[in-house]
Amino acid sequence: MTFRRSFQYKKTEISYLVLGTATGEPILMLHGMLGTFERELACMVPYFSDYQLVCPDIPAHGASTGATLDPRHTAEAMIALCEHLALPRVHVFGYSFGGFVGLMMAERRPDVVNALMMHATRFFWTQPEADEFAANLRPEVLAENNPRWVEVLREDHAPQGADHWKELCSIASTYVATLPESMSTFDVSTIATPVCVSCGDRDAMLPIREVEQLAGMLPCGSLAVIPGSAHPMQETQTGALAGVALELFRAHSIFS
Repeated sequence: MTFRRSFQYKKTEISYLVLGTATGEPILMLHGMLGTFERELACMVPYFSDYQLVCPDIPAHGASTGATLDPRHTAEAMIALCEHLALPRVHVFGYSFGGFVGLMMAERRPDVVNALMMHATRFFWTQPEADEFAANLRPEVLAENNPRWVEVLREDHAPQGADHWKELCSIASTYVATLPESMSTFDVSTIATPVCVSCGDRDAMLPIREVEQLAGMLPCGSLAVIPGSAHPMQETQTGALAGVALELFRAHSIFS
């Protein structure tokens, strides 16, 4: 079973791919900021062959429209997608920004999110760290410092025009600068959903101590460190990561 469709949520058109086993438990696959499912999470598909995979382009990415990266708006859009597909409960696999969106979904609609696997999601930011990251995401800075990545961004987000990557990077830069304030008001101690927080042991963007801290703050949190793995999914031991996710999803089965 494989098909790509879209649906309208408020002023945002969400493009999504559904694949896998139609009768399997659903997993909502959420990619990272500036990414797409095909670029970042398609590598996980072979491990989840018994599941029904719902793989959207999050707003403003790929073929999905949008003018904000507000994770609350994105979480609401993803909940609306689940309702559109008549999926009352789903597992969520979120990479980087997608993990934070999954956490927002679990906070807002614990009846929808059955279990959350969040990988390589940085939760704690100081303002200087956020400002530096935001500055490096400006289109003109990226074009000068990382032209190869610019070509990847241009290709991945071409459905909205050859220059949409510039708009997306500007949106991302604005969002990143707000991270310290928005994180400080997010009380994860209210989230009762089972959440596994994971990172690679070679992730230069995410200190393991911060992953441990977040896992400890979650009432049903657990920790996994993936050996031999950096931040990008292309540099992650996907088999080991999938094993952790499958253990979580099987322990908290939707159908049992």
